[in-house]
Amino acid sequence: MPPLVGNGHGSPVYTTNIMSPGVTLSSAPASVGTTMWPTTSGISTDLASTLSPNNLQARRGAVSAENVLVDSLVDRYDEVNQNVASMELQCEQLTRQIALAARQGPYTARPIMDLLNKLQPALEASKGLRDKLLIAMIIQSDDIMASVRPLRLSELGDVPQVPLISHRKCLQLSIEINRHKKKLVELNQQISDMLTKSYAVTSSMENSLIQSASAEIQMHERNIMRLKKARNVEFVRIVQFSNNIREALKHTFQQTIEAQRHQQQLQQFQPF
Repeated sequence: MPPLVGNGHGSPVYTTNIMSPGVTLSSAPASVGTTMWPTTSGISTDLASTLSPNNLQARRGAVSAENVLVDSLVDRYDEVNQNVASMELQCEQLTRQIALAARQGPYTARPIMDLLNKLQPALEASKGLRDKLLIAMIIQSDDIMASVRPLRLSELGDVPQVPLISHRKCLQLSIEINRHKKKLVELNQQISDMLTKSYAVTSSMENSLIQSASAEIQMHERNIMRLKKARNVEFVRIVQFSNNIREALKHTFQQTIEAQRHQQQLQQFQPF
């Protein structure tokens, strides 16, 4: 049974260890409110009943906490996704080298094949961790879940090339997002330094500089929002075209419900 921890808002959060030993990530939905998966949803009618408001408690008023958690999960996902992309590139390069070496003789490619065989298990392990992080993040994100729930059976598929491309798009989008975030930090620091050094009433020049920096901040914030929406589209597309992700998503919800019901049963027998 997953351990129960508090979320700072009076609601339970169930955690499952999907990272290294001693590190846990919450797998409880961020908020389900009164919505549920439609019975015609391609995700399955089992999951539709799983997400019934009668089964899962809503965690309202936790938007800020949700954003922090989702951002943290995305950061970890990005880190693992970068590792996966690097290893995939290495595998592609080794495969090409094997093809070239094989032309020179049957044994010439053996050392390269050994390297490839050693790399592939690490690649598969990283892909598995990436999937778990992705699922945890999707469950915690109201925005992504709002796009996943309406998916219909006719819209679903199991096409490995699509998640592969979408993961790589997510990596590029995250790089762009982080570039804008870095610029935001710099601009905010500029304003802070400017106001710290100002001992008198803000001069017209300082005011102009602050206004200019503020306009830049707003521009970068808009770009971040736009890029995050584009990245969310790719996250949804991964669910849409990966049967393994959909099944794991359903399984994670079912685990959460079982843990929540167990906690409710314990609370019924606790003295006031």
